[in-house]
Amino acid sequence: MHPIKQHILMTLTKHSSLVFGQLCPPNIPSSKGNYHLQKLLQDGYVKKINKSYSLTPKGLTYLENINKKEYPKVVVMIIIEDSKGRVFLTQQMKQPFISQWSVPQGKIELDDHGILEGAARIMKHIVGASSENLHHVGNCYLKFQEEGVVFSWVFAHICHAYWDSASLKNGQWYDKNMLLAPGMKDIIASAKKQAKNGHYLKTHRVFS
Repeated sequence: MHPIKQHILMTLTKHSSLVFGQLCPPNIPSSKGNYHLQKLLQDGYVKKINKSYSLTPKGLTYLENINKKEYPKVVVMIIIEDSKGRVFLTQQMKQPFISQWSVPQGKIELDDHGILEGAARIMKHIVGASSENLHHVGNCYLKFQEEGVVFSWVFAHICHAYWDSASLKNGQWYDKNMLLAPGMKDIIASAKKQAKNGHYLKTHRVFS
């Protein structure tokens, strides 16, 4: 794909929608930028509503699989639960679920010596604290599908920690007014239950 097209798609990952002037690389003639934007529109990678452009399921699929084979993305999700049963959530800052809420999560790195060490690092990085009572309580597959297109495929290690110490950063405790990312409600419920009952494996196919 042409670098200008890639720039436009990557720019849209961090926004719900943008107008033409916000999409093109700097120092590129507007006519050239508009040519590539119209090709993306014609090929179904973006859609236009009024004067704004946003990603389509095809565009999301391209970005999810760029430079990748068809394997699930492997992540660690961390359910942080307090004594009231509340779960700490962070807000997604990019597509495909921008502005929605989910549990802290990230990828295991080469230097991590196992799932729990990686989970502790991710927790420290995102919320500013780590817990000694982290437990690996389960795994789940998640496939996110829209208009017949699977645009994200995830294998998640689910870890759980009880937390009633210092305040956490970059998020807040769940309340009913928060819009959860697809599948998150079921993941949280399973993890809270299995934190007491043992390990589990589930598959979630999420349609949006």
